[in-house]
Amino acid sequence: MAEQVNHKQPATGEKNPPLTLAEKISIVVIIGYLISLIWLAGSSHWYGIW
Repeated sequence: MAEQVNHKQPATGEKNPPLTLAEKISIVVIIGYLISLIWLAGSSHWYGIW
């Protein structure tokens, strides 16, 4: 009885739960938005579109 394990504290090697479909879609949308902003900012400078 000398050893007591506290199960309420998370283990140090515990992984996060897998992402839901909504989280995956929102991450893809945000990354696509950032890439489009970078492309638009660069295209006006490099190709003279604007």
